[in-house]
Amino acid sequence: MTLLEELFDELESGAVRIAPEFKAKYLLQEAQYLDENTNFDPDAVVSPRTILVLISDVLQIPIAEIRSANRKRNLVMARHITCYFARKYTNASLHEIGAHINREHTTVIHSEKTVENIKEYGLDSEKNLIKKIEHSILERLPVSG
Repeated sequence: MTLLEELFDELESGAVRIAPEFKAKYLLQEAQYLDENTNFDPDAVVSPRTILVLISDVLQIPIAEIRSANRKRNLVMARHITCYFARKYTNASLHEIGAHINREHTTVIHSEKTVENIKEYGLDSEKNLIKKIEHSILERLPVSG
């Protein structure tokens, strides 16, 4: 958890509420800054962290909840989608992607297969959600591919 996330969590644990769009804007800026100033893979267009922030924003689920051990269906799906797009749009290793969601590399493999199955055989609502998230990623980031 980054310093900015910790600050937001601390503020929200009290009486202060932060507007989701404000929080998402600054977390995305932080992720982009970290992308530029950390040693992930220099060939990667974006980092798994950036993908995580975007998915948190689109699904309106706090990053801390996505990274938690909670097995609620919406959180599991958010983790699967994060892994899938991190594999698709970054050059990060399975281990690096897993580390961003507090999971092992095998979870990343399983998540990728799960989302591919949903895209092929899933409900229309699930397919549309994945398309919406991908559109949002492509719209907000200079992604090639």
